[in-house]
Amino acid sequence: SLQDIHTPDSLHEDSPPAAVNSNCDSRPFHLSDPVPELTSPSQNLVVIDTKPRANYMTVCCYNAQSVASVGRRHKRVEITNLVRDECVDIFFITETWLKCQGDEANIVDMTPVGYALRSFPRATRAGGLAILLRDNILDHATITSSFSFPHTTFELVQLTVKSPAVTQLFCLYRPPPSKRNQLTDAAFITEFADFLEHCN
Repeated sequence: SLQDIHTPDSLHEDSPPAAVNSNCDSRPFHLSDPVPELTSPSQNLVVIDTKPRANYMTVCCYNAQSVASVGRRHKRVEITNLVRDECVDIFFITETWLKCQGDEANIVDMTPVGYALRSFPRATRAGGLAILLRDNILDHATITSSFSFPHTTFELVQLTVKSPAVTQLFCLYRPPPSKRNQLTDAAFITEFADFLEHCN
């Protein structure tokens, strides 16, 4: 990444002549003059650490609005490419529309080598959550989708990573209230308060 290199205003035709900095001679600078040398490139470079950091995890969440059908394969490809290109460790997916049975090929299609996908379909149509995570993280993690408190207004899954330190991650998806699902804001607030109590 390069920092911005500011050139004298007089390099623009609409700007009046201006004095250059002290590194050059102090007479006015004109377009016909040779361009003064810029500072050493090394002075304009910002060092970016690209080494893997063992104590960090990259976590993403994506509302897919269906990855289940043949016509949605481009979304499965996009997810796979993003996970590989960005070295994502844990990838939560909401609104997968995956079913309990019949979508095994779609799940394989969107699971890169070295990763595992765990799907949590909604009992009714649409919805559903999924977690795509590295195999070596799954080996030291537990996934929970059943809870002691009611949560009819949202879908929820909990991922607890036990190494190198215990880390709890929640993926919560709230379907928009509608006449069809008869969900209400008041019911969500009540259930969300129970969820926060569970987190404590």
